[in-house]
Amino acid sequence: MFLYPIGVYIIWLSLYGFLNFVWAADKIRKKNYDNTYLYFRNKEGVKGVLDKAGPTLAPLVFLFGHFVIFLVMHFVAVICYHSFWLNTSLMLYYILLSFWNGSCYYMEHFARKYEQ
Repeated sequence: MFLYPIGVYIIWLSLYGFLNFVWAADKIRKKNYDNTYLYFRNKEGVKGVLDKAGPTLAPLVFLFGHFVIFLVMHFVAVICYHSFWLNTSLMLYYILLSFWNGSCYYMEHFARKYEQ
């Protein structure tokens, strides 16, 4: 339950890196396609880290960061699987967050419609 998902993720990450940064890199650049790397490349915090790494190491740093985020979330998932109270509290938090985001969207959307 702990090591198999990490192994599968490493395989997926390797294929993702190969396809995006080696095999289809020219096609992505020429046709101006979007992908996760290009999306996060323009985000403020990530952009500075990737710029410091340089153009050749930036894809590897991005993939490593992606793996670290997966690993942290995987730890949280395993802990939630074994802890009823942590799992319940996180689910309640996510439900409340969903209600908040939904109500904010609702108010914003209908306020714009009303103004029109």
